[in-house]
Amino acid sequence: MLMAAGLGTRMLPFTQFLAKPILPLMGVPIAQFALDQLADAGVKKVVANIHHQAQATGAFLRSLDLHGMELILSDESKMLLGGAGGIKKALEFLGDKPFYLMNADVISDVRLQQLGRFHETANERWGATITFALHPGVPHQDQYSEFCLDRDQGRITSLGRKATHRPFWTGTAVIDPAALLNVPPSGPADFVTTILEPAIQSGTAAGIFAPSDWYDIGSPHLWWHAHLDLINKLETGKLPLLWRRRIENAATRLAEGVWTTHFFKSSMRSSEWDSPCFLGHIKNTDRKSPRFLGPSAVYYGEAIQDIAFKSGIGYSGAWVDFKKS
Repeated sequence: MLMAAGLGTRMLPFTQFLAKPILPLMGVPIAQFALDQLADAGVKKVVANIHHQAQATGAFLRSLDLHGMELILSDESKMLLGGAGGIKKALEFLGDKPFYLMNADVISDVRLQQLGRFHETANERWGATITFALHPGVPHQDQYSEFCLDRDQGRITSLGRKATHRPFWTGTAVIDPAALLNVPPSGPADFVTTILEPAIQSGTAAGIFAPSDWYDIGSPHLWWHAHLDLINKLETGKLPLLWRRRIENAATRLAEGVWTTHFFKSSMRSSEWDSPCFLGHIKNTDRKSPRFLGPSAVYYGEAIQDIAFKSGIGYSGAWVDFKKS
């Protein structure tokens, strides 16, 4: 299941008119990375819940490369059901077997088949109903709830406070429908209080460390930072193959650290852009073109005059500025 129904309030102003899963990352809609990952693991059917801008989001998701997978939309446009409520509603499409759960605003190269095998083993040995792919910690200052793990058994023992550089959930899991017994049959329900905490208390929550490339695209700063980090990994050959193929299908390298989408058309000279930077989907005249791009600028849409000399990210006229970091 692909969780794509959030309001995206942390990503404002960019989510005012479109949902976060369809925002571009290196010219690729964010949700496409999860679809690639699911297809690579042999998944045949994907259920995606939608709420914010539901009609447009649903149409956009259907237009993505599905690799032959069946896409079913679980429509929450009338009422946002929360993490657990959304999963409960989608069970009518998911059936009674364990399934993958992925957040559409996160990209990672967690090995789904390995995660699935670990879940099967934990279920057979001690009745695990949900298995979380955990990350040992990210090298920046964003805080995530700590998952405390008994490494010998692979059992999650408690949920800690939000902290930096501590193990946390990547947003990818395997869920057995049995993990949803505490979720009300209808209406909104919170994931932590009705799925996660009951599973920990009953000793049926498993976890496995899945060191991987991982990005949370939850805020403008994180979205911007992901672009710059992906550019660096493209330049140094450190990007996972599945991501490299997808990005190079959408983007072009003009110079060292300078990337654009294939749709880019402008008379701006890449020699005047401060690497790293990314520019996409601009079709404009000289009159509307910014003379410089950067330093560390990421922009999509119609050009904004004089976005030059700024570090930040923009989309179709909206701009958020950052100091280079």
